[in-house]
Amino acid sequence: MDRLRRLLVFVLLVALAAASVALGSLPLALLLAGLKAAAVGSEYMELRHAHRLHLVGYLGWVALLVAALSLALSP
Repeated sequence: MDRLRRLLVFVLLVALAAASVALGSLPLALLLAGLKAAAVGSEYMELRHAHRLHLVGYLGWVALLVAALSLALSP
């Protein structure tokens, strides 16, 4: 089951990377990068097994970083 979940996350990461290249919009690419970072953190860094505060802190930091970069790069 664990191998299947990792495979599905890998397929999701590849699909999100392809979508960000195909769409070509920087704000949308930043959003998709945030989703990829959240998927990597929860699955491959195994934060879903860690204390909930660690997961919430990581996801909060990713969201804050995506928001700050989106605001900084908006015209």
